[in-house]
Amino acid sequence: MKGSLRHIAISVPDKEREAKFYEDCFGFTRQSESSIAARLSDGAISLTLLTFPTDEDAGDERGKDFVGMHHFGIWYDDMKAACTAVEAAGGRTKPIEGGIPMTGAELKYRDPDGVVFDVSVGGWHGAIKDMAAAAAAPPASPGAGRIRHIALGVPDMEKAAAYCEAAYGFTRAKQTKKRIYMTDGLINFTLMPDDDAPGLAPGERFVGIHHFGILVDDVAETCRRMEAAGATSMTTASTLDTANAQGRYRDPYGIIVEVSANNWEGAS
Repeated sequence: MKGSLRHIAISVPDKEREAKFYEDCFGFTRQSESSIAARLSDGAISLTLLTFPTDEDAGDERGKDFVGMHHFGIWYDDMKAACTAVEAAGGRTKPIEGGIPMTGAELKYRDPDGVVFDVSVGGWHGAIKDMAAAAAAPPASPGAGRIRHIALGVPDMEKAAAYCEAAYGFTRAKQTKKRIYMTDGLINFTLMPDDDAPGLAPGERFVGIHHFGILVDDVAETCRRMEAAGATSMTTASTLDTANAQGRYRDPYGIIVEVSANNWEGAS
């Protein structure tokens, strides 16, 4: 069952402030909005910024005050076949709770490590499902960045990779001792050990969606805009673990964003 990763969601205290950061720094354009969401696009992938008024609206144990990468979304052709593949691989349904419906999230699941993701056959505002069309799509605005990377911390890379192959139809682009680079054909989906994610303190572990990456034309200019907008650089010779990521930052709410003029393994 082949799926396309076309949606990333971030939870923050102020979605308008976060939206302005990604509009100003990366040229993403606003597609729609609601009381809890500002929906942006890079031209092919949906970036949704969430601010939940109540814990009930947040819909899970993280609550309204959670700040971080919240979930991602996989776009399939056939909902029944998709759910069968996901559940056979070890995914489990997550009921949509709370009083406010989430557009595009037809069903919510947790993967075997508990990471939340959407399963959709309708897609998201500003997203393009077809791989060739998405790869060829112009950026959201002249010179805008393009989301081409998402990274997860996992307890067992091999088990996580096998799950991604079975549930999402992703393929392996490259593998090293500490990384498995997977792809849906457009975006790089990196699996890394939960004790080896960038920014962790010694002995700390992280399981979940850790960061994402944006392909840009001019790294120096993008970094200048990010710093002017309140982002903090994490980049040093020792913290960059791949030639792909030429800059690593925390946005104004601490979300880790990588920027590069070189595409990630397996991305288009």
